[in-house]
Amino acid sequence: MNYINPPSTFATGTLQDGGGAIPGSAVHTRTYTLTANRSDLSANFTKDFSGLVLPVSGLTFTGHRNSNKVVLDWKVLTEYNVASYEVTRSLNGTDFNMVGRQFAVGRADASYSFTDDIAGITVDKLYYRLRMTDKDGNVKLSNVVLVHLNKSEAVTIYPNPTSSVLNISISVAVAQRAEMVLYNSTGQAVKRQLVNLLPASQTIQLKGLEVLAKGQYELFIKLTNGKTIKQKVIVLH
Repeated sequence: MNYINPPSTFATGTLQDGGGAIPGSAVHTRTYTLTANRSDLSANFTKDFSGLVLPVSGLTFTGHRNSNKVVLDWKVLTEYNVASYEVTRSLNGTDFNMVGRQFAVGRADASYSFTDDIAGITVDKLYYRLRMTDKDGNVKLSNVVLVHLNKSEAVTIYPNPTSSVLNISISVAVAQRAEMVLYNSTGQAVKRQLVNLLPASQTIQLKGLEVLAKGQYELFIKLTNGKTIKQKVIVLH
């Protein structure tokens, strides 16, 4: 409130919550009424909380093959108003169908796991995504996890081109160590990362690419079994 001729003193008053949804629900507004202990002073105002709090924060979603099954694990730092997590699967990375559901426990640092029976599936790779539904019917989607099904070494990189982070989905038959080296067009190593690989499909992130010059690079993945896998990478800004 702005006063042209403000009163010399302002009385104390009370602030009452008028209800409405709180952050994280479908409607992100609350209305409050301020009533001062003077007959000529009162005000109503509305606070918009949209975008301040998400139903789920700190989501980590991973998956790996174990024989004729795919084990999917996810963790959240916090979850508010979440009803359930639907596990969806795709054969082509575009069309997803639900294969299972886990109901939310409604607390911080929650962990979940789901095992998908893939006996009879003949494709080389599967895509998984979580469909998170809150108690008001709103839906959010997680990142996509790629799981290779073939038993030999296989690598898929995405997004490519990239501007900051490169996801390297790699599948190996036996546990081993890998050195990932990114070379520029002159043959100079600009990124190097050592990882321990499990006998399954896993995704490794190569970060910090935003500091590199725009152009074409080559990724070398050197396995301890003597095999080297090469992939071309395009960096954009």
